[in-house]
Amino acid sequence: MHIQVNEPHIVHETIDGETILMDLRSGNYFSIEKSGAVLWEILVQTGDVDALLKKSEELGDPKKSNQIQTDIKKFVSKLMEEGLIVEAESKDKSEITGEMLNSFKKAVTATDTLEVNKYSDMQEMLLLDPIHDVDDKGWPEPKKENDKENE
Repeated sequence: MHIQVNEPHIVHETIDGETILMDLRSGNYFSIEKSGAVLWEILVQTGDVDALLKKSEELGDPKKSNQIQTDIKKFVSKLMEEGLIVEAESKDKSEITGEMLNSFKKAVTATDTLEVNKYSDMQEMLLLDPIHDVDDKGWPEPKKENDKENE
């Protein structure tokens, strides 16, 4: 299965091992930490869930491999359920190699769980003023002066 970020509705940024995602439609925001943030970055770069599952088979211990696959499937399912990612057609994105593979191995052998934490405490405030413009990455930009004159 291939996925992609549900842009332009979802914006995200990873800082110091934590990925923050904001749903511009609902005002909810999400936090993914540690191993989840690593897997998020790999998914964003490759879009290939099947490749992640296949790499987990190569870790040696079949029992642990099965648990890792189950965890990854639940993680991806939660991301889809929340509308953070959507299924996409197969694309020629990068493969899981080198540094990504090392990060993946460290992430899946860590003991922390793959959680998607959802917050709605700022929902009302985020939805008070609709976002008029976004930059190329989807981050909000203030309305431009000449746009105000055209209203």
